[in-house]
Amino acid sequence: MIQTVLRVLKKALPTRLASVYRESFVGDNPPLGEFYPIQNGSGINFSGGEFGELLSNHNGRSIVKMSNFINIYDDLLSPYKSAQSHSSDPLRLLEIGVSKGGSLEIWKKYFGESALIYGIDIDERCREISIPGVQIRIGSQVDQAFLASVLNELGDPQIIIDDGSHHADHLSLTLDMLWPHLQDGGIYIIEDTHTSYWQEYGGGYQKNQTIIEFIKDAIDTMHQSYIRKKMPVRTEFLRESLASITFYDSMIVLRKEKTAPTHRVSF
Repeated sequence: MIQTVLRVLKKALPTRLASVYRESFVGDNPPLGEFYPIQNGSGINFSGGEFGELLSNHNGRSIVKMSNFINIYDDLLSPYKSAQSHSSDPLRLLEIGVSKGGSLEIWKKYFGESALIYGIDIDERCREISIPGVQIRIGSQVDQAFLASVLNELGDPQIIIDDGSHHADHLSLTLDMLWPHLQDGGIYIIEDTHTSYWQEYGGGYQKNQTIIEFIKDAIDTMHQSYIRKKMPVRTEFLRESLASITFYDSMIVLRKEKTAPTHRVSF
């Protein structure tokens, strides 16, 4: 009854008051269960390559991913798996956010025994998780001293995956601290970027501190040599090392490589 009255009132309100109504009573976000359903069960059949098949047959620790991530990861990770088989240097992967440990288990299965896989989480309960060949450290993703201690053990990773707090105040700060340690040719993956639009994660449409808006600034930084105007200061650390930015639904992938201004080539 109350919701019916509120809907009637909303239709009668001017635009500004309607916006206040939405923010106060409805919010910008659809119900979580409606927008972000979870399909349970180990019998899920993911099409695609080796990574999809691995997930289809996974019967280990719990793992939750957006369904579109599966084929994306197949494309992103396969070159590193292939390169690892021809290198004496182990692949190094750092994941922020451990949860139940399922994704760490998957990375280890996919990249094999020689890979160095580290996970970090602020939740003390993750300390009890034991996965053969995987190291878990407890601390905050925005604690520079803690991150330095983890990287001192792991070394500079080729792959960094941020599936941690998803909070607007954390994502860009973590990127700033970890980017210098990502190897050239490496990728930095930020998952669940839809949270940039959700108030409970410090987000909101076009809210400046979200990772979506931050990476929009990085696009300008990437093209800095083509314009005389002052570029965004907060993404300056990416200049001359950001080779590409790829936006997917709920995921951003940054590829690191030393860059130089391009030039025209005549054929």
